[in-house]
Amino acid sequence: AGVSQSIDQQVAGKVKSLYVEGVQNVSEMERHIHTFVQKDLNITPLSPLNRRFNPTKKDIRNHMALAADELRNDAKDDFIFIHQTLWQQQMLIKYGQDICIMDATYKTSKYALPLFFLCVPTNVGHSICASFITSRETKEAIAECLRIIKEWNIDLWKPRYFMTDYDEREINAIEETFPGILFFTYNIQGIIFFFKIHVHLNVI
Repeated sequence: AGVSQSIDQQVAGKVKSLYVEGVQNVSEMERHIHTFVQKDLNITPLSPLNRRFNPTKKDIRNHMALAADELRNDAKDDFIFIHQTLWQQQMLIKYGQDICIMDATYKTSKYALPLFFLCVPTNVGHSICASFITSRETKEAIAECLRIIKEWNIDLWKPRYFMTDYDEREINAIEETFPGILFFTYNIQGIIFFFKIHVHLNVI
């Protein structure tokens, strides 16, 4: 029965408080939680099947991610960081008129922030032509970054196609910046789709 149990609220709260205090390693967090359950909650021995008080590393990782999201959402000041060199600008204008690719790390970087890369296919492979970080992974934040990059390139960046993950926030942000653009994307099985956003995401 313990396998299907959700993590106890006291344990979840402890994960959050420890994360705020700076514990951001899963194994270290697991050791703290075992100590907390045994000494503060007086629950011994800890059964490996009792996920309520003995969460798996995956459970702990998920609750640490939730804690990180709550911290970002509680922050008063949102921020964005955009980077593009002159060489990258030249590459984007030269090679980014046909198809561009937007790739995101989905909070896998050291600081658990969404990191996006804009890439284009060149005559020697694919090159990163701009990158940006947002404090919130929302359509509005992504669209703002794309709009600024577009302005930096003096409106000379007008791609015909975009390839991105099948993520509605990314897709809607691109469509807002480049109305009517055509998309290439793929689903979890790796199947490639080709569609226009105003066709309600129907595959053509």
